[in-house]
Amino acid sequence: MRSLTFPSPWLKQYPTVYRRSEREDTANSVRITEFYGESFARELEHFHRCVTEGEACRTPPEQARLDIEVLTQMFLASRTGGES
Repeated sequence: MRSLTFPSPWLKQYPTVYRRSEREDTANSVRITEFYGESFARELEHFHRCVTEGEACRTPPEQARLDIEVLTQMFLASRTGGES
């Protein structure tokens, strides 16, 4: 099993945590890696390079459109109790 947990942008001193667990023989192996670099700052720096230096954007507009549609449907479902 693998999980990746991002902190809220307002919790600047909290790490991004990657957790990997797997079965090894008769025991479980769990590895946890914490990264304290500011992931949201890196995202903004990347966007800045896209605008100012022409760097290719990692998330094309088509993906953003799909993300917005999914979020909109989730919001509408929460308002109607899941009916759509």
